[in-house]
Amino acid sequence: MPASNGAGRLRAWDWPADSPLADLPVPAGFVHAAAATAGWFIGGYGTSADGTTHPVCWDWAFNAMDMLPSGATSGVIVAADPDGGLDVTGLGGSVVESGGNGLYRAAFWPNPPQNIIIDLHPASPAYVASSVYAVRCVDADMRQAGMAVVCPAPGPYADRSCHAMAWSGTAASAFDLHGLLPDEYLQSTATFIDEAGNVAGAAQDANGIWHAVFWART
Repeated sequence: MPASNGAGRLRAWDWPADSPLADLPVPAGFVHAAAATAGWFIGGYGTSADGTTHPVCWDWAFNAMDMLPSGATSGVIVAADPDGGLDVTGLGGSVVESGGNGLYRAAFWPNPPQNIIIDLHPASPAYVASSVYAVRCVDADMRQAGMAVVCPAPGPYADRSCHAMAWSGTAASAFDLHGLLPDEYLQSTATFIDEAGNVAGAAQDANGIWHAVFWART
C-alpha cells in the first residue's frame, strides 16, 4: 500500500495480517516507490531521479527490483496473483514502449523476480492502449483481465472508449469482454478474476452511470 514518508514522497509498505508493518525499501537511484498489489511477490511502481515511472517488484525477502524492460520508457505494476507461489505466479500492469505513441500497453511478468515480460496488447489496430488490472492462476493457467482503449477509426479522443478485456498469457488470446454486454453499455473495464476464472468489473451506460458487472466463465 502507498503512504507518505513525511517528506512529501511516497513509500511502499507491506502489512501482513500476522506481522508488523514493514517499510519496503526504495530501489537504488529512486526518489520514491509505492506498492500497488500484493501476492507472494509485491508489485508496484517507483519514480527514478529523472522523473520516470518504473514498475517495481519486491520479493519475499523485501528485495526491490526494477522491472522496466529494455525498450520501454515507463511502466507500472498494479496486479498480482493473490494465490500465487514461487512456481506459479505473475504480475500485471502496463508499459510504454520507446519510440511508440506514448500510450500504455498491457504487460504480464510471468516469472518474477526475473525481468521477463509478455506484451499482451491486442493485435488489432482498433486497440490503441491497454492495461492489466487483475492476474489469477486458474487450472494451472495464468489469466489476466483489464481493459483496452478502442478507437474504431482515426479521429478525436472523444470517439474512443474502454473495453473490458481478458487474456490467457498471450496477446493472441486477447478477448473483448465488452462484446458480451448489452448495447446500452458504452464502455467497460475488468478488475478481478476469481479462482474459478470468472471475471468482475464495471460498465458505463449512456447516462454515465457505472454498473457492477460479472462475466461468468463457460
